[in-house]
Amino acid sequence: LDENIKLFGPCARLHGHQFLLNITVKGDDIDSLKLFLDKLISPLNGHFCNEHPYFSQYDVVSCENMLDYLYDVCLEGLDEFVDIELQETFNNYFYKRVVDG
Repeated sequence: LDENIKLFGPCARLHGHQFLLNITVKGDDIDSLKLFLDKLISPLNGHFCNEHPYFSQYDVVSCENMLDYLYDVCLEGLDEFVDIELQETFNNYFYKRVVDG
């Protein structure tokens, strides 16, 4: 742990994050979208993501693989899914867009 603290500072210890999530969809079914977003967010919000079954394949949960998870769930659950952006800090964000064909 001492070496990790020297390298990563306070982030070497177990800590939490708050993210900004932007999802673009087409359509106007707000009620269905609200239900979907609750199902998307609730397994992660306030939970230790390392214990989520999807993330067991990784040594460390990163923003990149968190975005991959969210993207896959949106792609499967939203008919008119366009793109997704996950922002951890002002300078640290990740983006994926659905490509037709």
